[in-house]
Order: sequence, then structure tokens, then C-alpha cells
Amino acid sequence: MLEMRGIDKSFDGQRVIASVSLALGAGEFFSILGPSGCGKSTLLRILAGFDHPDSGEVYLAGESITKTPPHDRPMNMVFQRYALFPHMDVAENVAFSLRVNKVARPERLRRVDEALALVAMDGFGGRRISTLSGGQQQRVALARALVNRPKVLLLDEPLSALDLNLRVRMQTELRSLQRRLGMTFVFVTHDQGEALTMSDRIAVMNQGRVEQVGSPQDVYERPETAFVASFLGSTNRLSGHFAGPVDGRSTHGWVDLGAGTRCMARLPRLQQNLPLGKQVHLLVRPENVYLGKGEGFAPESTVQNSHRNEFVCTLCDIFYRGATVDINGLWQPNKSLMTATILNAAALPADLRVGDYARFGFAADDAWILNPEGAQ
Repeated sequence: MLEMRGIDKSFDGQRVIASVSLALGAGEFFSILGPSGCGKSTLLRILAGFDHPDSGEVYLAGESITKTPPHDRPMNMVFQRYALFPHMDVAENVAFSLRVNKVARPERLRRVDEALALVAMDGFGGRRISTLSGGQQQRVALARALVNRPKVLLLDEPLSALDLNLRVRMQTELRSLQRRLGMTFVFVTHDQGEALTMSDRIAVMNQGRVEQVGSPQDVYERPETAFVASFLGSTNRLSGHFAGPVDGRSTHGWVDLGAGTRCMARLPRLQQNLPLGKQVHLLVRPENVYLGKGEGFAPESTVQNSHRNEFVCTLCDIFYRGATVDINGLWQPNKSLMTATILNAAALPADLRVGDYARFGFAADDAWILNPEGAQ
């Protein structure tokens, strides 16, 4: 339904968007995720028509809208600061664009009531903006964007000004509203949890480029670059050198970690042409690391086969976090810190103490070999 092809954009000679191409489906909740300054808001402004690309095209339903002005695009935008008019009441704010477009008063009133009902603000039409809470102002901004019945709703970090509890509640409400309307939402955020919770698909951006596009499960569990793996959630990182594919396959490979130790892990699609000896990172999520007592093992010993990789580490810290327990261990030969997140404290080995030896292990399918410099 909505497509960007080869979008480039520079400001003052600095390239902020570099050859971005994306395709969005009708009725999709699509998030653009990345750190501050990566270009995600600029990309949204190009979609809205507020900024124009230096090169590339924007298509809606197969028709180019690259040169179409914002007011002629069937899209509305919800800004980070909402941009509500303080001298108008709620109903007047929501009706503003309808008045500009000279919609008849009876139709205008009906559509304002309809939009306020969509965001659970019935009965608030006569209230002043200054009397509303942050969450209520956010709903008014949504109603104002929805009153024109756009095909696409663009949202530029609309929840960032809210406190944590309200932000979590509004995530649920936004997602529910999008499903109810069946409308395409394009949502910009720097909050990983927000994107993972709400999205059908996520584009992860870094330094003006899209590093990976996929479902929340894809980008979290099958990252294709070191940046994606490290930006989304916590990750154990072991440095080593690529020692070749396993049995000639390109789906899994070996990493030489030194001290005579090799580990097996997945080779993502973008990493399958790594040269032998290339410095790489082996990454594994803490929740995919299991823990066992280390009796009978020397501190430097390692177990490895086609299914698992195990290290005997010295326990450094044990952090009880209520629902989970984080356990840090130091693998002496590589001076690498490993963290295991145990989802069930009762599953911990009995009498585990700081200073003990413990086996930290993970399956080959739960770890990835990634080039720290990016995709090949």
C-alpha cells in the first residue's frame, strides 16, 4: 500500500537518509525503530510530505506522491508534542481541519463526536486543553488526526512525553484502536519495548540506513547485524575469529574464542560470506543461557558439540529481580563476562554462591555469529 524506493536525504551536506527502501501493507502496524539521530523522524516527515527526498520516490497504492503536498496526501500525523491549540477547546481542536476544508457544520459536529468516541473522550468536547492530563491530550491529538479519515496515520514518538504507567496503557489502547480501524499506522520510536509490543513489523534504523526489517520475533530472536542484536534487549557478547562453516553448511559456523575453544552458532543471512579469520562477535541472549553446577570441571574447561556450548565460569554477582534472577560469571581464559537470566528462581542449583564455579551453556541455535562492522 505504501512504499519508499531508494530514499536519500541530506541536510547541510550531511547524509541523514541513505538509500532507504520499504514496503508497507494495508492495515499494518509498522514501526521505525532506532536511536536518536538515526533518521527515523526525517523518514516519517518525507512520508508526510513535510520534507522532500533528494532522490527516490514515495508511492501510495502504486501512485507516486513524492511531489504531492502534505494537505493533498491521505495521511495525518500525530506529533511528539501534539501541537494542540491552547485557545481552543477539545472539540474545536478536533474540528480544525474540517473547518479549514469547509465541511458543513452538521457533518463536522457528527465527525468530531465520532472521532472523540474512538479515543474514549466522549463528553470532553467543551473542555479546555490546559485542563487535560497528558494522556487525555494525546487522545485529542489522535482524534484530530483521525477525524479526516486518513488512509495512513503517521505517529512521531507520540508516547515519549508520558510517564511509564500511562505510556504502557496507551500502547495497549493505540494497538487496539489500530486493529479496530484496520488502518495503516507508521509509528516512530526509540523505545525497543514499545516497538516489540505494538508492531506487526519493525524496521531497525542506524545512521540513516535500515539494518533489518521483520516481525518483532524476527528482529529480536534472529538479528542480522551486530547493531540490531545489541540495540534490542540485553546480549552476551564474546569476541573471537570466524573459523568456518559447520560441515560445509552456511547456516551455522564456528567461532575460535582462543584458549583452544571453539563455539558453534548460527550464521545469519547477511553474514554467510565471512572470510576465515575475520574478527567476529558471538552473541546470545541472557535468557537463552542455562546454568549448572561446575563440579568436576577445571575453570578453563569447555564442552562443545553440535547442540550446545558450555563454559565453566566463576560466579561474580547474583541479582534477584523478583520474577527473574540475573547471574554473572567470568570465563577466565577470554576474560569475558557471561550473564544468565533465570526465569524461575526455583530452578537455580542449590547453594549457589558468588565465587563458585558454574557451567554457563547455550544451544548453537540460540547464538549468532555477527560481524561487528555490519553486514558483508
